[in-house]
Amino acid sequence: MSQATESSEIFSVRKILHPTDFSASSRSALTRAIFLANRHNAELHLLHVVELHNDDPFNPEYHFPDGDEIYFELVKVAQSEMKDLLSGEQGRTLRIREHLERAVSAAPEIVRFAIEHEIDLVVMGSHGRRGVRRFFLGSVAEEVVRTASSPVLTLHADGQDPLRVPTQVVAPVDFSQESAAAVAVARVMAQTYGARLDIVHVLEHPTFAHPYQPLYNRALDYSFPQAAEKIGVALRELLEEVAGPEVEAHFEVLEGSPAPAVVDYASQADAAMIVLATHGLTGLEHFLLGSVTERVVRLARCPVLTMKA
Repeated sequence: MSQATESSEIFSVRKILHPTDFSASSRSALTRAIFLANRHNAELHLLHVVELHNDDPFNPEYHFPDGDEIYFELVKVAQSEMKDLLSGEQGRTLRIREHLERAVSAAPEIVRFAIEHEIDLVVMGSHGRRGVRRFFLGSVAEEVVRTASSPVLTLHADGQDPLRVPTQVVAPVDFSQESAAAVAVARVMAQTYGARLDIVHVLEHPTFAHPYQPLYNRALDYSFPQAAEKIGVALRELLEEVAGPEVEAHFEVLEGSPAPAVVDYASQADAAMIVLATHGLTGLEHFLLGSVTERVVRLARCPVLTMKA
């Protein structure tokens, strides 16, 4: 089997979806979506969701008399914005389809659309909110990352140049089935861009609540050099077991909290993409524990490609 055939079986991109709200973040993501569509000879779908909360039957303003009039005005604005987005693509061979959908909330509609149209890759902007507002309100991008079945590539408006070709692709692993699947895709992305694949694992320090500190026995503490050596061997074995094309690979064991350690490594290495898996936690478990994947999406300045196994 040729490397091209093997790569297409692992990660084939025939249809790309770019959800847009016409913000600076979305425009940056559109640039990368067009770049990828051209690289993979894929069909590009542009989607704008017209959100009307009075469509919600649980909203006290349901069936508001001017709802349809408001909707049609929003559609006119969206059509004008969509035309402006594509003004520079006239005369090119890229296959682009435009979609306007009406929904109560954007994220569930994006996920539904991706499933219905058999989308292989979602490319979207992330606004990167901070502080209390971000903690309680969440983000459309992060909800899509958490719930979409297809891989999602997120970009920040103030991040790297969306046209930059990656020279290093970072693949964080926790030795789960999900992270092994992400390494397979990372191998394909590294081959596609002629980049080096950096496979990293973060070794967390043991932590104890203050009342238990007197019980902590330093003799039980691990030796990082010894642990890192064993983990490095395991990382190499993982790469050998995972399918994918031959690429230059580098292995690194980091110390600290997983998300900040991965983001710092990618920043210091000047990597142009992070590829990682999401375990898809939902409900109270997700709310209380958070997600390493979502924190990386929130903090990283480079594009982040996420997927489920």
